[in-house]
Amino acid sequence: MEVTAPSKRSRPDIKIHRSPLDRRDVTRHYGIPVTTLARTLLDLAEVLDTPSLTRAVNEARLRRKATLT
Repeated sequence: MEVTAPSKRSRPDIKIHRSPLDRRDVTRHYGIPVTTLARTLLDLAEVLDTPSLTRAVNEARLRRKATLT
């Protein structure tokens, strides 16, 4: 599991990425703070190859969770 967090918390078996998150990059899912889909895709762009990122973006579009705009 990978987590983006603004603080210095750490947990075993969880890879922590430090980043100051803008409030527009965070939403809540069942009360749990999570990054928005747009922020998640942006973060994935740094670690996925082009075909994998394209699949992720297309999947989000097919599920009507994202648009290219």
